[in-house]
Amino acid sequence: MKRLLTGLWYEEHGATAVEYAALLALIFLAVIAGVAAVGEQTGTMFQNATEQFDAHGM
Repeated sequence: MKRLLTGLWYEEHGATAVEYAALLALIFLAVIAGVAAVGEQTGTMFQNATEQFDAHGM
């Protein structure tokens, strides 16, 4: 049992998977933040265009 626990403690493959998962989570958060920022700006742009059309009777 001690040999098994020692082997698991020094196993490096699990650490690599955790690192990839953390990197993937950070990339996911960055993409979500970017989409949210661009989406908000695009929504504002279309709202301004709609207001201009309404103001000019179109």
